[in-house]
Amino acid sequence: MSLSDAQRRELRLQCQLTLPDFAVSAAAEDFRAVAHWCETNRIEHDEYGEGALVEGFEAKVGTLLGKPAAVFMPSGMMAQLAAVRVWTDRARIPRFGMHPTSHLANHEEEAHVALMRLRGVPVGHRLRPRTRG
Repeated sequence: MSLSDAQRRELRLQCQLTLPDFAVSAAAEDFRAVAHWCETNRIEHDEYGEGALVEGFEAKVGTLLGKPAAVFMPSGMMAQLAAVRVWTDRARIPRFGMHPTSHLANHEEEAHVALMRLRGVPVGHRLRPRTRG
């Protein structure tokens, strides 16, 4: 018997036990929970990268990692490009090595070229992970 997406969703909502990433709740329920948490914790809107919530989070992560500071990156893409920029600046060269199956190479439409004028150089075989040596 083939079920429609709506029928599957309805069945999942009836489950007593769900595994991570399989739970399906109503969007309104999720937003109510977020709103309640914000009200309980007196969370105000943050400006991009500023505000009590994000600054407190960054301070906590820095402390947990034993570092003087930490920065929250809302996406892996942003974090990857920041790391590439730091290391290419330190090396004083406009290129960096990356695995041929790198996310930057295959899914980001060469953002490193457009945004930072950097060249990613494929390193290693596409069917093997990079190892030391």
